[in-house]
Amino acid sequence: MRREIARLLGPDHESLLVIEGMAGLVSANDPQYWVANQTETDLQRKLDQMDGGAIAICGPRGVGKTTLLKKACGARLRYPHTNFHFHVVVQTPANYRPEEFLLSLFQDVCRRYLTLYGRRGRGLFLVRSRPVDVTRRLIRSLPALIWLATGLALLAFGMSSVAQDVYAWITSDARSTAQGWSDPALSWAHGFARNHQALTQAAAAITGLAILYRRRPRVLRWLASRRLRLLIKDCHNYLHLLQHVQITGASATIGVPRLAGLLLTRTTGASSRTLTYPELVAQFRDLLTRISAEERRDGWKVFIGIDELDRLGSAQQARDFLSEIKAIFDIPNVYFLLSVSEDIGATFIRRGMPTRDVSDSSLEDVLHVEPRTLEEAQQLLQTRLPGVTDPFVALVHALAGGIPRDLIRYTRKLVELRHRTDQTDLPTLARHLLLEEFAHTLSSFRVLLGTHDRTAEWGQTLHRLREATSILHQDDDQRAPRQQLLTAETEVTRLAVVPTSPDTDEASAHWEELSTYALFVLTLLQVFTPPSFTQRREQHVEKDHGNLQRLATARMELSVSPASARLMIQQFREAWDLPPLPSQP
Repeated sequence: MRREIARLLGPDHESLLVIEGMAGLVSANDPQYWVANQTETDLQRKLDQMDGGAIAICGPRGVGKTTLLKKACGARLRYPHTNFHFHVVVQTPANYRPEEFLLSLFQDVCRRYLTLYGRRGRGLFLVRSRPVDVTRRLIRSLPALIWLATGLALLAFGMSSVAQDVYAWITSDARSTAQGWSDPALSWAHGFARNHQALTQAAAAITGLAILYRRRPRVLRWLASRRLRLLIKDCHNYLHLLQHVQITGASATIGVPRLAGLLLTRTTGASSRTLTYPELVAQFRDLLTRISAEERRDGWKVFIGIDELDRLGSAQQARDFLSEIKAIFDIPNVYFLLSVSEDIGATFIRRGMPTRDVSDSSLEDVLHVEPRTLEEAQQLLQTRLPGVTDPFVALVHALAGGIPRDLIRYTRKLVELRHRTDQTDLPTLARHLLLEEFAHTLSSFRVLLGTHDRTAEWGQTLHRLREATSILHQDDDQRAPRQQLLTAETEVTRLAVVPTSPDTDEASAHWEELSTYALFVLTLLQVFTPPSFTQRREQHVEKDHGNLQRLATARMELSVSPASARLMIQQFREAWDLPPLPSQP
């Protein structure tokens, strides 16, 4: 049957898009679809070699820095389905003042720690009853309460004389019932318990102690530890201090009975002031030090994740941010994970050549997150979209450059095209996806190029770009003539070899980017749209520069140097025996 199905599907059956489920694409941030890679192992090794400090995670946008930060903070690197560490993850605002950011982080740490022990910040000016919250909290605590009651009952049974009398009464009353038991095992158990009461009570006491030890809630530890009670109380106090301004007053009135009309009044008052930035840093360091010392007793660590540092606007703003908050980084057993731009990571790597900056004095290490390889992309997409085959993974991987966020985006578009066109074969879906993406790119470049020279020749160039965009959009029309559809690839080819006509350097650079991207799209069209992709891949993939991973590398190289990316694409085209480009007009 397997051979017959393979014969009916044909030799290129992997080029059919069969969808078994889309839950992984819909829930892009669901932890159950996170796929581990070598970068996570590297980060875990760095954390094991440190006793606190700051590690920066750098890489291009969408490469998975936030996901890696959340996994590390929640102890999911080594244990994917657990959540051991005390952690707080905050987002960096685009416009900030260091004291405001630290004030917000201070409050988040206090709230998070109170929540860990089932507490919440008390309202100072508003008192409300929350019967729904109380009921919900009791329901959530019911299993722990049952285990607690069971353990205490067994312990009391093993150690109390009253329990022994109750046991003797129960056994004497149930003796006649036990004689009628048909199960020999139950009869034997009853007889053993009756004849060996001391041993039974000792076993019950040991079992009760084991249950209390294994199922001990953190509330019991809170009740037993005065130091922890003081720490939770201080978290409440800090929240009040950081959120409210307290005003207290006192007055005294002195009256003299014999002298009518003589009345002396004295009033005094005091109000709290906001903490200065040095005081705020000192108080925050003290609180984190106490929290880390308390959590170390359970083998936990304290993680503070600071996300979106790469959105501060410039590398200089990120350096200024680090210079302001680096005073809180050197706390034992407290780990700070920061997602930063590639500029900060490159500056740290170049430390000491020839000068040093704030990244060297603030960070313990920098972890660079690389785009996913083709094998890692296959694992990621097959986890999120079961049934997707290697040719489609190679297509979206090349378009995304190995960036996980774009891998999911392009896979969604591929599934959307499948439903829109009612087609499942690779050539049709690849053609529609590539031309649609290039049409959107061409429209954005046309707006960018329109801000440059206003000469008549430049206007004709922009007009040709508009016509090319119209031709590319017509490719989505199933009623368009075949000749019109063939013209779309011709337009991509023409843009890939068109000379740089603008005069200014900036316009020339933009034009070179557009031309190189057109060559990249043309190469993908010539690789994925002809039939028998699997056979052609086996013929060319073993050649030098013929690996499909090189397409994704060239896509990422385009953001660094269009000239370097064009060279990589040309080498790939030669390895795959693709037709040479026509000469420039």
